[in-house]
Amino acid sequence: MHELRQQLFGALIGLSRASESKEILESSGCALIHGLILAYDPAWADADMEVSAEFRICVEHAIESLHREKALMAPDCAACQYPCGRTADYDMAETLESSELLRTAKLHLLSLLGQIAIHAKTQDAKTIGQFLSDALFQISCTYEAGQLKDLILQAETNGIF
Repeated sequence: MHELRQQLFGALIGLSRASESKEILESSGCALIHGLILAYDPAWADADMEVSAEFRICVEHAIESLHREKALMAPDCAACQYPCGRTADYDMAETLESSELLRTAKLHLLSLLGQIAIHAKTQDAKTIGQFLSDALFQISCTYEAGQLKDLILQAETNGIF
């Protein structure tokens, strides 16, 4: 997986971690939707191929936007003298290096979330954003593939809308 794409996924999951147990802001929902759409852009089709400079800039701006939203959701974390890492961007290596069953489940869920984001309507940004945030959070803290079963089923059936 392209390093920049891993950073984008890490920022998406980082925002979801900052949003844990909170009602997501509409702007944060929009940022999650936009980030997931970029994460599944055809520009990533060949993992070995370098993305264009324009696309790289677009992704970097999306990551900055996700970081700004994270600062809105957890304002004290950015200034904390004793950072715990709870709201830090997720290291996708944890997923990519996990067991095949868990890696497959997490990547499948990410793909489904990307499909949901692609078909999302902007007026639903808060509702869809909340689901996306909750599901992304689970990717960062799930250690068994079976724990993702209900979320995958819900995403597959679009039962949240």
